[in-house]
Amino acid sequence: MIRQTHYQGHSSIPSLALMNWLTGQGLTGLPENELLRGFCERCCAEGLELSRGLVVIDTLHPIYEGRGFRWSDRPSNESDAFEYGSTADGDAAKSWRRSVFFHMLENGHDEMVIDLAEAPSMDFSQIGDLAEKGHKHYLAFVHRFGENGALGLMDCLYSCWTTRRESGF
Repeated sequence: MIRQTHYQGHSSIPSLALMNWLTGQGLTGLPENELLRGFCERCCAEGLELSRGLVVIDTLHPIYEGRGFRWSDRPSNESDAFEYGSTADGDAAKSWRRSVFFHMLENGHDEMVIDLAEAPSMDFSQIGDLAEKGHKHYLAFVHRFGENGALGLMDCLYSCWTTRRESGF
């Protein structure tokens, strides 16, 4: 099941301490992968059972189109930070067009929740793999910059989150 909704699934709003930590560490220049790791670990400690987090942002770079950062509650062979090239051509373009984020941009959605039990019937890249690894729900956001914050095609930040909790988010 896919829902476009204003997320209200978890009854506990992130604590002021978590928001202060995130803001403070961001302002001190903590590397993005460490910022994501610290945020996810603190969410888990407060009872929000995250199993995976991914944050992606386009960059102003001559070679890389963007950078991404991953966190998982279990060890994996995935790097916690990565760069990616152009998504305009070839396999990268095909993968991008099958992504949840592309679907969200094309349909004007800022957030989307997917019940991963229905993953086999969906044609989004990576969704089936997440379901096979035991994740239950997928929550994605496109955080758009204001008009004055956009720099060319760099106009939003993408994030997605999963949980293995049976009842989902």
